Amino acid sequence: MQIKWSLKSLILKFNAVSIRTKIVGLVTLCILFSSSTLVWYTDRDASMALRHESQEMGTTVASVLAGQSLGLVRSGDLAMLSDIVKGYVDSSKDIYYIYILDSTGITIASASKPPDLADLPLNNPSDSTTTPRIQSMQYKGQEITDIALSLPAPGKGTVHVGLTYANISQTLATHIQHILLWLILVFSLGIALAYFLSYALTYPISAMAAQARELGMGAYKQRDRQWGHDEIGNLGLAFDEMIREISQKEQMRSQLLAQVLSAQEDERKRIARELHDDTSQSLTSLMVELKAAENAGSLAEIKPRLTQLRSLVHQTLQAVHNMAIELRPNALDDLGLVAALRKYVADFIAKNGIHVDLQVGEAARRRFPADMETAAYRITQEALANIARHANARNISIVVDFQDSVFTLIVEDDGVGFDLNEASRSSPEHRLGLFGMYERASLVGGRLVIESQPQQGTSIFLEVPIKPTNGGING
Repeated sequence: MQIKWSLKSLILKFNAVSIRTKIVGLVTLCILFSSSTLVWYTDRDASMALRHESQEMGTTVASVLAGQSLGLVRSGDLAMLSDIVKGYVDSSKDIYYIYILDSTGITIASASKPPDLADLPLNNPSDSTTTPRIQSMQYKGQEITDIALSLPAPGKGTVHVGLTYANISQTLATHIQHILLWLILVFSLGIALAYFLSYALTYPISAMAAQARELGMGAYKQRDRQWGHDEIGNLGLAFDEMIREISQKEQMRSQLLAQVLSAQEDERKRIARELHDDTSQSLTSLMVELKAAENAGSLAEIKPRLTQLRSLVHQTLQAVHNMAIELRPNALDDLGLVAALRKYVADFIAKNGIHVDLQVGEAARRRFPADMETAAYRITQEALANIARHANARNISIVVDFQDSVFTLIVEDDGVGFDLNEASRSSPEHRLGLFGMYERASLVGGRLVIESQPQQGTSIFLEVPIKPTNGGING
């Protein structure tokens, strides 16, 4: 459990730093790890190879000296043997010493890099085979490899060749320094490239994040930027397209709000005008008739006045009733969506002379949430109004259904149709009408789809999921 929390804490800390820091840090770690591994393997493998090569050279020298020593010892020419030994020591940086000992351990010939090698532990092999004996030892703080080889004649002594690796270490150190200089150069270039790459990757994301914050504050600014053609470039282009769409929708929403406010004011003016012109005049006539009835001298004079009063009251009530229906149909509140649609379709047919086929599924013959019924009714109103104004259609089909907790409304016509892309750039009235339908569907959590092609009619699909409550479907 503790390991799990430690790993989670490490991941949280890793996610807390910026992407740029992550990229540069990871590249740095990779370069450092690769460099360290390269230096370590180079030092190890090169050191082993050079040591092996040095030991082979020492074995060869010991074999050659063993062959030469036998003849020179027999002839007593020890001076020549000493010169040969000294020549080998002077000509090789890896040979630290050469000693030729007799069978009793007395030095016959010797040469060494230091002038005096006191207390040098040299022992003759216990056998007289021609196989060299190789052993390592420490002498005055440095590693020495002693190669001992018996002379060919039995009991004639031993050749000792001592090897030092100081020159190998110095050579390796020089090469490692050169490698480190190149690695430092590669490290610098790698960090520079990693920073450039991280900047190239994170700059578009940072720019989009800043613009998203501005968008959250209501600043719908569109910037003309050239993104790349990679995945981040595609993301940037999609983000810019989203900004344009949001900006256009916000513009249309503002225009729609202005249109709603204007329509509200126009409706108030119309209601005021109708109240003044119709209802007010009717009430004035009613007052005049009441005054005349009050001044009548007999019941015979009052009776026709009452008939006239009843007619005026009926006309006034009918005018007020018509005005209320125009504002909001009673059937929508009292009987529900289906009844309201039947009434509206009947009025639409009588007014426009277009055949309308309304089909209602059994499951849809019920009440739905009030806001959803209002949205579906108004969308149908707008769709039929657009068909009457623009479609030149002869037949309209309306389907209302409810299945799997999803309310469905389909309005189709056989009119002239239109191009959706051109419609988005058409007159503000047409554009705002379509946008208003989308907005109404969105406000009730629904989805509106419009399909249309020139000369192929138009289809409008509305789907609204209805959330079930404890008592069943929310209604």
